[in-house]
Amino acid sequence: MNEENIDPGIQEQINFMFASVTYPTAQQQIQVIFAQTSELKNFANYLFNTIANESLGYSARSAACIQLRHKIRNIPIENRHQIKQLSSTILPKILHSEDPVFTNSVAALIAEVSSEFGSSIFQSFSTTIESLLSDESSLYNGLSLIYELSSNGEVIQGEYLNHLLDYLTYEDPRINLITSNIIKELSSKIPAIIKEQVIIPLISNGEFGSLQEDCIVQIIDSSSNLLQAFSDDYEISEEERYLIYEFFKFCVQSNHDGYAIPAAYALQENSFDLDQDLIEYLFLKISQDEDLCEGTFSQQCASLISETIHRDLETYQEIFGQLIKENIQSPQIHLVKSALRTLSITSELFEDISDIVSYVISQAATNSPTKADAIGCIANIGAINSNFSESALNTIFPSINDPNENIRMEALRSLTVILSALEHPADPYLQNFVLAIQRYKQYEGVNIFNALAAFFRTCTDLESSPNTEPIVTNIISIFMETNESDPLYDAVLSSIRELICCVPDFLVPVFSADGFLIKLKSAIDGDSDLKQVDENTEANNSSLTAPILSFFSACLNNNSEGFSNFPDFLEYLADTCANLITNGTSGSKTCAWEFLSSVLNTEVLNFEKYYEIILEKSQIINCDNECDDVVGNCAYLLYSLLQKIGSNIEQSVLKNILRNMAKSLTMVNDSDDSKNIAVTIMLIMYILQVQTINDVSDVPSDANNYLQTVILELEETEGIPESCLELCQMFKVQQSE
Repeated sequence: MNEENIDPGIQEQINFMFASVTYPTAQQQIQVIFAQTSELKNFANYLFNTIANESLGYSARSAACIQLRHKIRNIPIENRHQIKQLSSTILPKILHSEDPVFTNSVAALIAEVSSEFGSSIFQSFSTTIESLLSDESSLYNGLSLIYELSSNGEVIQGEYLNHLLDYLTYEDPRINLITSNIIKELSSKIPAIIKEQVIIPLISNGEFGSLQEDCIVQIIDSSSNLLQAFSDDYEISEEERYLIYEFFKFCVQSNHDGYAIPAAYALQENSFDLDQDLIEYLFLKISQDEDLCEGTFSQQCASLISETIHRDLETYQEIFGQLIKENIQSPQIHLVKSALRTLSITSELFEDISDIVSYVISQAATNSPTKADAIGCIANIGAINSNFSESALNTIFPSINDPNENIRMEALRSLTVILSALEHPADPYLQNFVLAIQRYKQYEGVNIFNALAAFFRTCTDLESSPNTEPIVTNIISIFMETNESDPLYDAVLSSIRELICCVPDFLVPVFSADGFLIKLKSAIDGDSDLKQVDENTEANNSSLTAPILSFFSACLNNNSEGFSNFPDFLEYLADTCANLITNGTSGSKTCAWEFLSSVLNTEVLNFEKYYEIILEKSQIINCDNECDDVVGNCAYLLYSLLQKIGSNIEQSVLKNILRNMAKSLTMVNDSDDSKNIAVTIMLIMYILQVQTINDVSDVPSDANNYLQTVILELEETEGIPESCLELCQMFKVQQSE
């Protein structure tokens, strides 16, 4: 036990709190514990005592491991030496545990400590692992340590590599699963060894048939990793590639979606040529599920068929074309469905499908058993081929009021697809929505308003239709009657947003509707995002603030003059956003920065009172403490703000902002966010009159390389300030050198 600088009373309190942790809400409870004890500089010492305390239950000790693992990178410098000592003396001893959850927690903590402080603080991992693997009672513990170290990027060589296949087929399911996890981790790190020792022997002998589902999925992923690695760095024989193909094919044809779906994805990802037998199987199975929904085997079959044809049109066009023609009029419904679904994803590849499309339209317009699939097919064809767009719309629209609810739902989903892809007039189609809204049932409301939003988004003459006014009245009425917790709420609000974006003049009458703004204000005021939240609390699924703010941003950007007729409400929203960028959750912060940017750029409000809070937050925001979207939207606002007042801001403030933006640029994943950050950095560099980003102290050493990469991807007209074009040119010169 570690007694140095330990208060027994606090230790007892911490032990009690961890002993009270229950799953599945353990992580939230642990965050509360940390919040209550975060002022303790030696909090990690208390955690080690909890972890090593054998009188506590494994659940409490596991929870302490999780907490220490998450905080190990933030240990104060003065405590790091002691933490190294505690790690090296305590953790290896308690790895010999009977509880698998505790074992995994300790192994994960060892891997994290090794990553942070270096593996040299422990004795040889190989020796520890060999000792654990030599005893059947600690076999799982040793494999768990291997897995966690591998997950953290550390490859442990050793005799165990020769026994992975034995462990994979061991009589204990826990051993099988942890071994398959290890194989997957190592397949991209030491692919040659995994190929020779595991994958090829396993699939050659057909031993995979006895594995549990999760293990087969991991072997599929491992095989795919091997193919990716070999295509880059190694060689793989045609015979070995064929063996892997046959393994994937076996899994696809297993009638077991659990590994049929990942196997089909692996075939697609690795661009395998498909044999006739598998092609016909995929064609049949594309109609297996009721809908081509994400995550279904039918959807993955469709994706694999589409990728295969697009990759090698000459080989597969005739094969699939023949299957479609032979089955489109079959008396067997499942064959007709297969033909329709295949046609819908491949129609653009065929030169002349007029006759087939005419037949599909006739099926969509009649009460045939395949009407729903025919509607979906003609919608996809109409979305990509303008020759059939009008016919598709004329066929689908009446079906949103069909007596059959399945037909109505498919028609609405299909409209969302085709309407998003082409411009169209309001009439004669809008009348169908008027009827649908007047008689809709609760379960189809979301689909109706999603389709209506798509209709508004691409409509060319909405303001001139006689049906527009009654439908707007109905929408507002339904919105006022809809509870904030109802999924319909967001769908209706989205349709109102697209309505105003389509015809900005509708903003004033909509906002003036009795109780409309009051209802939205009430929703914002009652939302948890506006309450003081713990820094570790993530946005909940029922949060309303983010979509409402996004709605108002769109309205403001489309009709700032109309919005200015509601100055009190506008100021209320801006004040709310100024609060949210500090106290909100990720979703609401993102939209708060977006709305403040709209206010600044449209100049509908005196923005000076928000300067201080914006500059204050901008000096501490980075991708370490906020999500990419928050930082990206903050950068977008800063770019506009700095253009207005950049020369009046203290250089120390600008440098702090630059440091955080530079740090974020090395971490951000989203390309739009990285562009916003990069352009803002360049503007700050221009204001500071510095030649390179590294002229400012404490900027990450690799930030300049990231900045060059992003800037070179931007065209000069895509938002780079004119004053920064010289810097952009300098980056190009540096890159060429």
